[in-house]
Amino acid sequence: MRKVWHLCLTVSLLVTVAFANIAQAASHAIKEEDGARQILQFIKKNPHKSSLVVSYNGKDVVKHRSSKLMPLASTVKIIVAVTYAKQAAKGKINPNERIPLTELDKYAIPGLDGGAQAQWLQHLKDNNLIINGTVPLEEVAKGMIGFSSNANTEYLMERLSINQINQTLRELGLNKHQPIYPFYSSLLIPYEIWKTYYSDQSIQDAMPKIKRQMRRMSLQEHRRWAEKVFAQLMHDRDQRYIKEADIASWYDIELDRMFSDRFISSTTSEYVSVMKKLNNRSYYSKKTYKHLIPVMEQIMEIPGNKEWLSHAGLKGGSTLYILTQAFYATDKQGNKTALAIFFNNLTPEENSQLQANLNEFDLRVMTEPQFRKELKTLKS
Repeated sequence: MRKVWHLCLTVSLLVTVAFANIAQAASHAIKEEDGARQILQFIKKNPHKSSLVVSYNGKDVVKHRSSKLMPLASTVKIIVAVTYAKQAAKGKINPNERIPLTELDKYAIPGLDGGAQAQWLQHLKDNNLIINGTVPLEEVAKGMIGFSSNANTEYLMERLSINQINQTLRELGLNKHQPIYPFYSSLLIPYEIWKTYYSDQSIQDAMPKIKRQMRRMSLQEHRRWAEKVFAQLMHDRDQRYIKEADIASWYDIELDRMFSDRFISSTTSEYVSVMKKLNNRSYYSKKTYKHLIPVMEQIMEIPGNKEWLSHAGLKGGSTLYILTQAFYATDKQGNKTALAIFFNNLTPEENSQLQANLNEFDLRVMTEPQFRKELKTLKS
């Protein structure tokens, strides 16, 4: 039996996307074994760009730069999903509450999500999940993980409270994890700076000064500006703020790099610890896992995965320069795998090649003892 396991990642600005079943691709003329080893060789040749932790049945297989802070991209949304499940379990939110799509539109910045929001909306339409312009809150959370909707993420930050999301970090013992803030809103920081200081000239003319100001910002200042934008969007029901910002007219590759460099960071060691807690299903209450499983384990909707896995969940993330993934899985024989792999400062070509081989790498880690032995050749 050919084991199925697939996450499709799209390289785009601060986004990662959906699960897809393309098991038939495994039968193509691609040398799968070489693909997995290409990732291993890349890590050996580029240790400063990489971080990896693999745990198998509770024992560390490899810890490569496991304590190095690395930007997370959309993998950070796992923490938001856990907070959602905790609050649903406690009755603070109702997963069946109908949420107007207009509430999500407040945070939908056009052109910077790789089409994730449009794909999620099409999924809702195809499955008749939209009623009178509303969707269940659980579908909002599932869209955040399964389609990596950034607008959904920001809305959940509003509903769950950023303070409570950061409390989840503390509960999970993630002491190195940087504070979570509305990172999608942060893309509009240049516009907010322009409004505050330079509105006597066009934003394009003011951009060199805006960029200089942003380069000098501390991470704390960057977060405060992002929260200021977030507060504007929270009350912007007609999308006037986003329309007036007209981000397409001034956003460029230099800003994109700046935002990637300032992305929320953590370590592979911390994220493997989270994956173990989700995999063992004992860290939180049964009610919490009841609400978390539909959100985090959408990969189990792929029929082929049900044949050999008891449960599994994952989230990946990418920008032009970042590629991250964290997953957990328990197979039908009871073997438990937890993995976190982070890359940073990638070239577009490196990013594309790593993404193309990542699923096969995951499968080999889960299913081949010999490949796990090869991973031990990586230096800590």
